[in-house]
Amino acid sequence: MTSNPFVAIPYTKQHQDQYATKFDCGSDAINMFLLSSDSLDYGYGKTYVIIYNNEILGYYNIGTSCIQSENGLRMGGSAYINYLALDKKYQKIQYGNGYISDLLLGDCLNKVEDIRQNHIGLSFITLSSTEEGKRLYERNDFEELDEGMTFAQNDGESKCTPMYLPLDLED
Repeated sequence: MTSNPFVAIPYTKQHQDQYATKFDCGSDAINMFLLSSDSLDYGYGKTYVIIYNNEILGYYNIGTSCIQSENGLRMGGSAYINYLALDKKYQKIQYGNGYISDLLLGDCLNKVEDIRQNHIGLSFITLSSTEEGKRLYERNDFEELDEGMTFAQNDGESKCTPMYLPLDLED
């Protein structure tokens, strides 16, 4: 297995000032997040970036949520991937046995596992996928939210597909 040379670091105001305007994943709304105050606001989530060739290769932002059943009962806490995006130059580029996008998601999943093991309990990872990102998540074992399950979505995610990844799968 090829090791991941693309490791994300915490996003700072310095990164925002130096690199954010050059990032382009193909979605203006997702690009603009890096320029917004939310990208640096720990109350919203924690943003991580991969700096490569003196630019932002990709980024993700992790917050929290929970999955609820249709009767409103909490099924488990989740790490919520608010954003995960790769610059257009690196999309659909293979690296090793996968794609650079898989490495970005893998880094995010590793960060969530570290949080889970060392800081707070989590049962799921949740996200709202754009149509363009859905294949990435499906090939990494995310599933569409089952009927009767819900979680809160961010503003602008109404056209996205709610997805989840259970962290404790029983064999």
